[in-house]
This record gives sequence, structure tokens and C-alpha cells, in this order.
Amino acid sequence: MYRDTGSASLTTFFASLVEPSGHVFTYDVNEEFMEIARKNLKKSGMEKNVSMFKQDIMETGPEQSNIDIAVIDLGDPWNVLQAVHNCLKSSGCVAIICPTMNQLEKTSKHMNDIGFTDIESTELLIRNIEAREGKTRPSMRMIGHTTYLLFGRKIT
Repeated sequence: MYRDTGSASLTTFFASLVEPSGHVFTYDVNEEFMEIARKNLKKSGMEKNVSMFKQDIMETGPEQSNIDIAVIDLGDPWNVLQAVHNCLKSSGCVAIICPTMNQLEKTSKHMNDIGFTDIESTELLIRNIEAREGKTRPSMRMIGHTTYLLFGRKIT
């Protein structure tokens, strides 16, 4: 399950990981983005592995249950954590994309409060390598921060 379909680039990637027998359920509230996503999924050939819902899971919660993994890419992920926890199977995982430390901290606290376990976070950095014979080394320029990832598991 994935919240915030966008252009479906990440959804397409997830669909490629679960094919042929798995399925991705994705939610968005913007019909314009959903139409773009449908076209991109069709181009990729992954539409058979994806079900899209125009629904705000912050208000209604997801329709699915017994989900293996949920991925949340929102500015305020703590607002959907209880709904996501409810739809995960026991031992199901959640992965959350947090652009700022404040989001990471607040979301981690909410995960703890709800009862997620094995909560871990990591920072993603990009460091290019200049690969040249006899003088391979890291690039002099580095993107200092890209995002934080937060993971947790539901245990019941």
C-alpha cells in the first residue's frame, strides 16, 4: 500500500517488485495526478499490478486489511499512522519518507505511541564517485542531505 500516487514513478517501481503475484494499492486525492499516474502505469505495463483509489486515508482509512507493507510519503505522516497500523497484518512493516528531522522526530514518537516496534531511521545521502583508472575517489561536491527514512513493524 502506498499513499500519494503522484506521477506513479515510485508506484511503478513497487509494482515491478511484487509482480507477478503481488499487488500495490495506492491512494491519492488529486484526480489530475491520478490520471497522469494511470497513463504512466499503462506505459510501463504495470497497471495490472496496481489498484488506485481516490480517497483520503487520513479521513477514512484504507479499505484493505492484512497488508504486508505500507509506504507513506506525506508532509504529515503521523496523521495516517493509526489507520496504517490498523490495516497492516501482524508483523507488517511501514516505511515513511521524512524530508526533515522535525517530521522524523514527530512521526517516530507517534509510531511508538501507537505500538509500532523495531523503529529505525536512517538518513540518505548522495556521494558520487569519480571512477578513473588509478585515481578513483569521491567527488569534491556532495549533496549534503536528501531525506530520512523511518521504518517500523506492527506486532500484535
